[in-house]
Order: sequence, then structure tokens, then C-alpha cells
Amino acid sequence: MNTEQIILQINQSIINRLPVIGCDPTTWNVQANGLLKFVWNSADKQNMLRLDSGDWLVRDDNFDLQFCHLIESGIANNETDFQAEKRVHLEKSCILVGVCKTKLFEEQVIRVFQNIENTQVESFSTSTQELLRKYWIVDSRTSSLGFNDWAFAIKYKMIVRLD
Repeated sequence: MNTEQIILQINQSIINRLPVIGCDPTTWNVQANGLLKFVWNSADKQNMLRLDSGDWLVRDDNFDLQFCHLIESGIANNETDFQAEKRVHLEKSCILVGVCKTKLFEEQVIRVFQNIENTQVESFSTSTQELLRKYWIVDSRTSSLGFNDWAFAIKYKMIVRLD
């Protein structure tokens, strides 16, 4: 599987876990994003998450759950099979950043990774105020700074085979 396929599988698995914590996926408003770009906006003097469309991901209280993925770093590994075949795979260090209205949601997300091949959780953070300031644009017209939010960041490793 490639990077996008793994991310789609993670996203769908997270949405599928909503009933486990007593949330109805038909009534919960979820914004599941794929791979975003983490950029510094010098005009606003803050970090921002940029969507493929060029728009910015903004924390919005209308969503019960918002999350996205960032690639932090990676390395390429070569595998040689008896000097005959050379295969390359990428080990990518990623972060899943999310905000929801349910406490301990990161536990459900971590469980998702147990069932997804070629992924492994390395660490996580639930420091809501710090994560909102670091990753999310908070629009004061549609959201408060963490009053009802539970933010989480889960660092995970993804292995993508290039053969």
C-alpha cells in the first residue's frame, strides 16, 4: 500500500470506531483529512495546516471530530535478498493531529493502529491547549480555544514498500 492508501485506511477505521465509544456516526459531524502541509504563516505569525485545495484547516465547533495527518520525517531502507533482488521501503514518521468533543478519544485512535498493517504508534500527547496553539487555527467566530475540545497528537511510524 502507498501512503495515501494507508492514511485512508486509518481514517475509515477511526470513523468505524465511533459506535464503540457510544457516538453515532450518522449524527457526529466528522472532518477527516488526509495528508496536510504544516507551514509557518509569517503574516499571521503562527503555524497553519494547509489543505491540498490551498485552504487552511481551521478548528470549527460545528465538527465533533476533526483530524489530519502530517509527515514529520522519513528514511529509505534498502533490502537485499541474497544479492539478487533489491527492494526499497520508506519508513515515515507521521503525526495524526485531532480535536474532538469526547475525552480519551486518543485511546480509540491508538486501538485503530493495532489492526492496520505497516503502522505502529510511537507516542502521543493530549495537552489540549498546547496542541491547539501549535497546530490549529482557532477562529474566534466559530470556536473557542479549547473550552469544549479534547486535542490529541499521535506520533506513528508508517512503512511504505516501493515494489
